[in-house]
Amino acid sequence: MDLQRLLSSDAPRSTILVRILVGSVFLSEGIQKFLFPAALGVGRFIKIGIPAPEVMAPFVGVVEIVCGTLLIVGLATRLAAIPLIIDMLVAIATTKLPMLASQGWWAMAHEARVDWCMLLGSIYLLIVGAGGRSIDGILSRRSAARVGQAGARLAYLLIVAAVAASSTACTRQAAPARTATYVPKVRTLTVTTVPLLVKEQRALYPFLKPAFAAGGVLAGKEVYAFSPSTFTVVQGDTIHFTLINPEDDVHSFVLPDFAVSLPGGMTTEATYIAARSGIFPIRCAVASHLPMMSGELVVLPASVMVGAEGTHAGTAARGAGS
Repeated sequence: MDLQRLLSSDAPRSTILVRILVGSVFLSEGIQKFLFPAALGVGRFIKIGIPAPEVMAPFVGVVEIVCGTLLIVGLATRLAAIPLIIDMLVAIATTKLPMLASQGWWAMAHEARVDWCMLLGSIYLLIVGAGGRSIDGILSRRSAARVGQAGARLAYLLIVAAVAASSTACTRQAAPARTATYVPKVRTLTVTTVPLLVKEQRALYPFLKPAFAAGGVLAGKEVYAFSPSTFTVVQGDTIHFTLINPEDDVHSFVLPDFAVSLPGGMTTEATYIAARSGIFPIRCAVASHLPMMSGELVVLPASVMVGAEGTHAGTAARGAGS
C-alpha cells in the first residue's frame, strides 16, 4: 500500500469528532509528561516498571504530542494512529492487567475506561482514516499526480520528524544524568508507628476475639502501620528520619540497605542517604507485624529534577513528613 492510499479516506465527515477526542487526550498527556515529570513522566515510568524510564518517558511524551496533533488536524492519520495504538497496549499491559490480577475486573474496568476509549478510537482511525474534514481528505480530493503525492511525501516526512524529535528529546532528557546539576537536599521526615488492630482492643471490638484466637484470621499477628507510609525524595538527598514509637511494643524501620530499631515509648533519630533511584520497600522486621506494617520509599533520578529546583519532590517529601 503506497502513502497516497494511506491518506485517502471514505469515512464520514463526523469522524473529525473522534479525531479531536483521541488526539486532544494524547496531546494533553504528552505535554504533561514534560510539565510534571515526577508525577506523570519519569517518576511514573519508574513506579510502573518501564525499562530505561529517563529515555522512554520523553520519547513517549514526544510521540503523544506529535501524533496527537496529527490526529487533530487529520494529517497522516493512519500512520499517526499506529504508535498511539502501541502506546495504549503497553499502558494497559503494564498498569491495568496487574490491577485485574490484584483487584478484580470491576476495579480494573473503572480505571481502564480512558485507556480502552483511546485504544479503540486509535484503531478506528487506523481502519477508516481521517474523514472528509481533514488535511488528508483535502489532499486526496486534489490531483493525485501532484498534490496527492506531495502530501504523501509531506506526511512521511512528518512521521520521520516525529521520530527524530523523540530521539532528540530522549538525548536531552538523559544528558543531565551524566552532567547532573541537581543539588541534593537535606530533608526531614517524621514517621510515627500506629496501632490499628491490636490485642489490647479486644474489649473494644468484639470481632477481634475470634480473629486473634488460634485459627483466626489474625492469629499470631497484630496490625500496625507507619504514618505516613510512602515518601518521595530525589537521588542523592540526605533524609533525617524522626521515628516515633509511642507504644510499648518494639518495632523496626527497615529498608534494603538500612535498618533502625524502634524501642517502645521512644523517639529515634536516624539519617539515610538515598544513593540509588528506584522504589524501595519499607518493612517492620517483627514477624507478627508483617506483612501489614510496610511502606515505600520512592527515589526519583536526579535528572528528573534538573531545572525544576526540586519542586515536586520537595513538596512530596515535606507533605509526607508533616
